[in-house]
Amino acid sequence: MESEAPKLLDYVTLGIALWGALLASIVFGWNLYRDLSDRGKLKVHCYIGLIIQPGVGVTKEDLVCWQVTNVGRQPILLTSVRP
Repeated sequence: MESEAPKLLDYVTLGIALWGALLASIVFGWNLYRDLSDRGKLKVHCYIGLIIQPGVGVTKEDLVCWQVTNVGRQPILLTSVRP
């Protein structure tokens, strides 16, 4: 007669199943977080600038300049800038 006591193989199988379930849960959570937080991000820097042409010098002074950089993963189309 066989013993009803759990065998070593049963514990190994249970350990692998638990490890797989834990790993799958972590991966699912990470993918959910990544997809929900995947938005376009812009870095905007505003400064006063000049237009200087070689041989002519300063042609226009005190211009408001915007430097907009996409730092997110999604492409962004900038259509207007409002101060």
